[in-house]
Amino acid sequence: MKKSTYLAGLAAFGIAIQASSARAVVLEQKWTAGQKLSYQTALDGTMNVQVPPGVNFPLAGIPLEVEVSGSGVAHLKIVSVDPNGVGTLVMSVPDFDLKAQVLGQKSRVTLKEKSIAVSINGQPVKLGDGKTPLVNPLGDPQVALRVSRQGRFLGVQPLQPKTAPATKNEADNPGKPVAPGAAINRSALLMASLIRALPTLWPGRDVQIGEKWKSEISLPIPSRTDPKTLVPTQFGAYNWTLKGLEILGGKALQRVGVTGEFNVDSTQFQPGDAKTDAKNPRGVAQQTVSGDVWLDARAGQIERAELVLGARVEGGQTAKAQGFADFTGTLQINLKNAA
Repeated sequence: MKKSTYLAGLAAFGIAIQASSARAVVLEQKWTAGQKLSYQTALDGTMNVQVPPGVNFPLAGIPLEVEVSGSGVAHLKIVSVDPNGVGTLVMSVPDFDLKAQVLGQKSRVTLKEKSIAVSINGQPVKLGDGKTPLVNPLGDPQVALRVSRQGRFLGVQPLQPKTAPATKNEADNPGKPVAPGAAINRSALLMASLIRALPTLWPGRDVQIGEKWKSEISLPIPSRTDPKTLVPTQFGAYNWTLKGLEILGGKALQRVGVTGEFNVDSTQFQPGDAKTDAKNPRGVAQQTVSGDVWLDARAGQIERAELVLGARVEGGQTAKAQGFADFTGTLQINLKNAA
């Protein structure tokens, strides 16, 4: 082969590789009914806590530093997928071991599939009536999450709708099923509110390497001057960047960088003005996230995530007696099994 022909072939190959790497990629979830994804999770960080002064607690008003670490497994089971690609998912945590240390004292909380065990310095702690073991609410969840192909949380629904007692008008149809919304308990409603504050992961379009997109967190809340009027309010935003293709564990994964912030102030939900705000107790919640997520674009599932988390909450019974808790640490998630 002539040298010129060989060089021309190399150049053509290089151009093809470059064109392939620059090709737009579709980032989305591809849910498959019946599939079960198991993720290994690890949490490590430091929490600073101060109980509000004046509270009946020996260390009230004194800042405490707590070292926190934990590891376990989380399952994601896809129950069904609708024609629009929205998946109904059940998330459970049947195994998690959380450890904390403060002032030389070591505590441990262990979640098993059906129970919770707590110990301090290796000695079991009896909770509740001391006879009936506490049930792990994350081991056998009663609600499912609805998540779109773009990774947007759309809401929750009960797995087994409760039935309402028969009434006189329903004598011929006892036990008529309650509407799904009415069957969800308070914890489910709280979960629904929280997940609506989570960002949409994927842009819903093709993206190129280096391209950026943003997902804003906006919720309608009552107006401070007219509680009957709902006002769209932004609480934060997440910024995403497609960093490029990486080969991990023999798989071609798209690495996506993320930085985000979420802020909530209790005064946003209270009628009044600056003068009343100064007199009333105030609660503040903040969260920051930065790191990377690896998506298997072909399979349409997250394979890995490495995130630096920051969180802080402040509040108290009065405007002057305020306590706080903040956390700084890392969260790692790795796909262990997909069946």
